[in-house]
Amino acid sequence: MNREEHASADEAWKTLASAEPNRDPGASIRGAFAVAVTVAAPPALTLATLPPVRVAEEGEPLPDAEYQVTGLLGEGGMGRVLLARQRSLHRDVAIKVLGSRASSEAAAGLVAEAVVAGSLEHPNVVPVHALGLDASGRPVLVMKRIEGVSLRDLLRDDAHPVWSTIAEDAADRLDAKLETLMAVCNAVHFAHSRGIVHRDLKPDNVMIGSFGEVYVVDWGIAVRLGDPRAFGDRSKGPVGTPAYMAREMVLSDHAHIDARTDVYLLGATLHAALTGHPRHRGDNLYEVMFSAIESSPFAYSADVPAELAALCNRAMHADPTARFATALELRRAIAAYRRHRGSISLSDEAAVRLREALALGPGGSHGQRVHALLTESRFGFSQALRAWPENAPAGAGLADCLVAMIEVELVGRDAAGARALYEELPEPRPALAARIEALARELTATAAAARDRDMSIGGGAQLAVVGAMPAVAAFVVVYLVRRGGGPLAPAELVAPPLLALVVLSIVGLVARPRLTTSASRHALGILLLLPASAVIHRVLTLELGAPASVIMTGDLVICATLLGGMSVAVSRHLLPAALATLAGAIAIAVRPDLALPIFASSVMGGFALILWGWRRMVRAGAPRT
Repeated sequence: MNREEHASADEAWKTLASAEPNRDPGASIRGAFAVAVTVAAPPALTLATLPPVRVAEEGEPLPDAEYQVTGLLGEGGMGRVLLARQRSLHRDVAIKVLGSRASSEAAAGLVAEAVVAGSLEHPNVVPVHALGLDASGRPVLVMKRIEGVSLRDLLRDDAHPVWSTIAEDAADRLDAKLETLMAVCNAVHFAHSRGIVHRDLKPDNVMIGSFGEVYVVDWGIAVRLGDPRAFGDRSKGPVGTPAYMAREMVLSDHAHIDARTDVYLLGATLHAALTGHPRHRGDNLYEVMFSAIESSPFAYSADVPAELAALCNRAMHADPTARFATALELRRAIAAYRRHRGSISLSDEAAVRLREALALGPGGSHGQRVHALLTESRFGFSQALRAWPENAPAGAGLADCLVAMIEVELVGRDAAGARALYEELPEPRPALAARIEALARELTATAAAARDRDMSIGGGAQLAVVGAMPAVAAFVVVYLVRRGGGPLAPAELVAPPLLALVVLSIVGLVARPRLTTSASRHALGILLLLPASAVIHRVLTLELGAPASVIMTGDLVICATLLGGMSVAVSRHLLPAALATLAGAIAIAVRPDLALPIFASSVMGGFALILWGWRRMVRAGAPRT
């Protein structure tokens, strides 16, 4: 506030403060501090031209009176509001009359209020039924009787029965307050379209009927813009209610009092509905009005939604040009928030689930619970953004939720899932992306190593090589059977394993292009050791002069040993073949006279079991179990 503005308001402050030091800043300033007449009546309408209105006081027998007073609705310093029965229409009405000591200015003010309110035929403005003079020559204003409560009283009484009418959810009355303010905005915008500014909007002047009707009342200090007599010579100071006043009202800056002034008052009324307190407060009137001049942005608590807080501060901006331009624009902003409210609620619920998931952590025994919480949270944030794409908290929450889900995927070593979630992030996060790519490289290397050990790859080629062994063995057995009895020559002992080695080598070379994994190549390489070791063993034992039974026993032991090693290193499915050959060796040791048939059957059975075991191993795929 600059020095000139301070000087222009200082005298008015001092006048009021010295006259009424304890005055309630929530009450309208009138009397010495304001003029009652602010809306000039049409030239043809004067007190002298008003028709008479016969009002019979309570208990007074006046059979020809149109209105019979039956009670008192309210009373103030300037007059009373009476409850009366209109005889012709058999209905109750409210009659506003002045006290016996009311000034001519007060009388003119009542006429002006009647003219303003009577010109505003709107569902949210109390209808005026009649205006006239009573028997004492004082003006009488007959209006619709409102059966309800002021917004101020409703805000102060959480148990008021009207709440059950306007708020379906007793735990959440914000929507009812906003709906009420939207109705007030409708009435005020309608008044503005007629060139009328209310200037005293506040919870006291918003009435809510028993069935949820909303009325804007007390148009006593309203002005008609464009009327040269609107502010008059008698308007020498601020007019309105200090606790709700706009800056230009305190400074009596009539040039800037327009529709945006009422927008300020609407914002201040919404402020009271949200906080339970007037916009401007202080230990004395000076502080209250200084607050109105400053109109600094208000720091709302976390209980007030951020969008509503911003809306209120914009409506109550010190600079009129920074406010909403019209009451309709303010109403639309409130309506937009009400639409956004569902989005905000979804976002808040999703945030609760996200916090719970983050508290549990990405790994451990709570994995399923964390996954469920994050899935629900993600869905909630997504739905909130679908309802309101500009919901910034929902956008930030969704990003945090996606990051948390990525962390879960990283712990679970799912690089593809983490990468898919990362693509949904609104902004890049290089450090997180680097972690995902590092895991992807690690998994790729692991997968390559696992593939290299996978025996199912190239399984057909492996079985072709292994299948050659029983075929060679069958050929040798046929040869021996057709040969007949008698001792075997050294060449006949060396030839079978040598033939098997040659055949397996040839088949292996043909199948090698399809043997793409090191595991299959190594396994077949070990298998080739069977005939190779038999050739070497037979050559050496023949040189030593060992009998055939000893040679065959040694062959079977070597075969059993190699197959046993492969059953441990490659697959347990080769163990039966190892046991079969070992059993053959033991049988020859027991019955060396039957060495040849035992050896032949052991070799045939062993090779058949090798083929069976290899087939099982190829189907299993795993290099070892």
